[in-house]
Amino acid sequence: MSAQRSIVMGGGAFAGLALALALRQGLGADIPVIVVDPALGSRPSRDPRATAIVAACRRLFDAIGVWDQVASGAQPILDMSSPIPDWRTRPVRCS
Repeated sequence: MSAQRSIVMGGGAFAGLALALALRQGLGADIPVIVVDPALGSRPSRDPRATAIVAACRRLFDAIGVWDQVASGAQPILDMSSPIPDWRTRPVRCS
């Protein structure tokens, strides 16, 4: 009698979904890969922020075969800034 094995991924953002897909492709259908994330059951986010896909992530997406599906909506990163001041760049005075 053989034990049944499954892989459970906790988190369905870019990293979790990419890893789940890579594991599924590498291990085949014999080992179930399950992604659990409460956000996956809700409607799409209305968060207006952009998501940066750096070169390493682009290569990963290419390797697992999903880059062609997202490439048409991608744009190069020309500049990146934050509207929130970074406390680490200013002196902090302790009393």
